[in-house]
Order: sequence, then structure tokens, then C-alpha cells
Amino acid sequence: AWKAGLAILDIYESDFEVAYKDDASPITEADQRADKAIRSVLKADRAPIISEEIKQVAYQERKHWNAYWLVDPLDGTKEFIEKNDEFTVNIAYVENGEPRFGILYVPAAKTMYLADVDKKLVYQFPIVNDIKESDFEQLINFVDIIENPKNTELKTIAVSRSHLDPKTQASVDTLTANGTIKKMRLGSALKYAKLVTGEVQLYFRFSPTMEWDNAAGHAICLASGLKMYSLPDKESIKYNSEDLYSPYFVAGTKNAVNQLFEAL
Repeated sequence: AWKAGLAILDIYESDFEVAYKDDASPITEADQRADKAIRSVLKADRAPIISEEIKQVAYQERKHWNAYWLVDPLDGTKEFIEKNDEFTVNIAYVENGEPRFGILYVPAAKTMYLADVDKKLVYQFPIVNDIKESDFEQLINFVDIIENPKNTELKTIAVSRSHLDPKTQASVDTLTANGTIKKMRLGSALKYAKLVTGEVQLYFRFSPTMEWDNAAGHAICLASGLKMYSLPDKESIKYNSEDLYSPYFVAGTKNAVNQLFEAL
């Protein structure tokens, strides 16, 4: 994630060109260089990789995978293009359909969030300018544990900056109608970082996302005691679906999530 961030910021500070995929979503050299940087490290591991920027293995083969890496090398390409700093690097380790570890790196803020779901720990790692690759071998000396969010009362809802669909907007309007609850528009998986730091208590959407958009953030939520369910049925979310689309979902504190379901 750190190496991907170096590649991303190198492009970010230049005059870069934007191309478009078949689905009309934008792509830049930063997406491709970040993906290459991540896969160059992960290739040392035996687990396969699903990344947004590589051709996907056929479902008939990958449905048998028990464990794999799930990668979005640059989440928030639109925000990257707008140069508003709201983009992330997302890396998750998925086992038996559930995220076990997650890395969410915010290159512009030089802050990395690391989640160990089994140990229920989330770490914050400030990426200082003089950091060396060898420092990652003694990571525990550089990270701080993030305490579980203590503010469980719903005060702020995170919503997508670039993909706010009508149904999500209507639900947000219902929850904020009395004027005591605010909304915060944010790009990329940065919304998950704001959840774990307690700056927002709820994030949900009724519009399409891909599994690599959410797995790292999902790991961070689970490791910090937050809830994440599919919408509208409140089921646990599993990964490695045939089309790699995530279900509509909600993430947040228990109280905030329950408030959403009451509103629905």
C-alpha cells in the first residue's frame, strides 16, 4: 500500500492524462502503477489476487479459492482527477468469504489504517517522509492502536461524493429531517476511516459498488466493533461472488445501523 501510494502521489503532482474503460469509468496511469506496485509485493505470497485493474479469473475457478487478496489500487479515481485528496489504496485478505485483514491507506493524508479482524484491533500508521521499507518489518514500533468508537449516537452520516443515488438520498433526507443529524460527503473508502475514528457513525448506499471497494473497509469495521450488513435484509456480507459486485450495504455503530433500519 505504501509503494502504491508513492506511485500515486508521483502522478498526482503531475499533469496526467485520463482514459476511460468500457464501462465509462475513468482510469489513469496512477491506477496502473499502483496496481503493479501492489502485485509486485503480493506475488511473494501463494494466495491469488483479485484486483480491479487486472483481468479476473473465471468464476468456475475462483469459486474454489479459500483465501485470496482483494485489491483496489486506487479507490476514488474521480476524486483523484478532481485533486481533492479523497482517494485511498484498499487491500484486504479474504478467507472463506470474509475479510480477515484490511489495509486502507490515504496517500494525501499520509495515514494508513490496518485491521486485524480476529484480534479485534485497528492500528493507525502515520507515513512520515523518512520512512524506509525496512521499517515495515518492525511495524508494531510505528503504529498506534485506535480505540473502538465511543460515540455511538448517530450525529453524522457519510455519503458518497460522486455516487449519491436517489434512494440513498431519500433515506438520508429522512434521517436528517429534524436537523440534529448532519451528513458528510466523502469520496472513496475514506468513509470507512471516518467511521473508525468516530467522526461519522453511519455509511450506507443503495447503488452499485465492487467488492474491492469495500473489503478493506469492512475489515476495519469488524475489527473496531462496528456493524456492517447487506441492505435491506440485514445479512452478513460474503465475498467472491460471481460478478464481484457488493450488495447494497450499511456500516456503522449498532445504534446508528438500527436507526437506519427503523427509518426504512
